[in-house]
Amino acid sequence: MTIHGHTVITQGIATNVMTISWSGAKGAASYKVEYQRDNGPWVQAGTVTSTAIDVDGIYTGTYLARVTAFSVGGDASIPALSSATQV
Repeated sequence: MTIHGHTVITQGIATNVMTISWSGAKGAASYKVEYQRDNGPWVQAGTVTSTAIDVDGIYTGTYLARVTAFSVGGDASIPALSSATQV
């Protein structure tokens, strides 16, 4: 799993964006993605069917991400955890 920070400029306004990406799990129908900044509370980034998500409007800090895979039947995997990454 990787965390990558970058800036997106739209109509002259710069927005900090964090991309969280991971390898797909066999049999997974969706993924719940959460992140944490500077050991704060976990924040839900969203539930997606792809293997990446962008989080807009982030602040500088050290981030962790965790991803839980869900099967079609709703069974959850053990969450995968990223390394701490400075963004």
